[in-house]
Amino acid sequence: MPGAVPVGPAEQTGPTDQNGPTDRNGTAVPVGLVSPGAPIGPAEAVLIDPVAAAGARRMRRIILIVLLVLSLAAVALGITWQKTGLWNPSWGARDGVVCPVQMVQPADADQVKVNVYNGSIHEGIGATTARTLRDRGFQEGAVANAKLEDRVSTAEGFIVAGQDSAAEALAVQRQLPRAKIVIQAGRSESSIDLILGDGFHGLTSKKRVSHAPGRLDCSRQVFSG
Repeated sequence: MPGAVPVGPAEQTGPTDQNGPTDRNGTAVPVGLVSPGAPIGPAEAVLIDPVAAAGARRMRRIILIVLLVLSLAAVALGITWQKTGLWNPSWGARDGVVCPVQMVQPADADQVKVNVYNGSIHEGIGATTARTLRDRGFQEGAVANAKLEDRVSTAEGFIVAGQDSAAEALAVQRQLPRAKIVIQAGRSESSIDLILGDGFHGLTSKKRVSHAPGRLDCSRQVFSG
């Protein structure tokens, strides 16, 4: 056509093709302006720092190790509690020495007969303690000496009772709270044995004795009579 001007390949006579290449923001780019090797389209490559990745893996390993150590510690603590008597889950125990976990109402003093045995190095405290318990309303039982093993002789004392005498045992324990209760499953007599150790320095003040329901504080230590 006369007077027509040739159109070169770098020129465009119409709008940009919307299906053509785009820049990082999704804006169409003329074909002639796309550089070789430049990213095409809105998607961009995600670079992962190898140092950060290694740190994340190391942190996961540390967390797993800590959780494993805590689990082993919990198991060891449970075994220790059960062996020492600081934790007794139920009435059933293979060695026959068990401790109830339910709340118990202490028995009235006049319903409890207490035998007092002096297993300490202090002379005369057995008879003195028996008289004090009698004055507080307890029934007086036998009074004698006892032999405690060396590993338990420094304790304040032990309260020995049968499986059906939890209320009576708690009534005595309230008189000297640091003494541990030993429940003997095969014990048939209803009286309570109070064995005093070297750590005994007298009963708690009468006005501080609680008569509210509570749980027994038991021990599985074994003594020889």
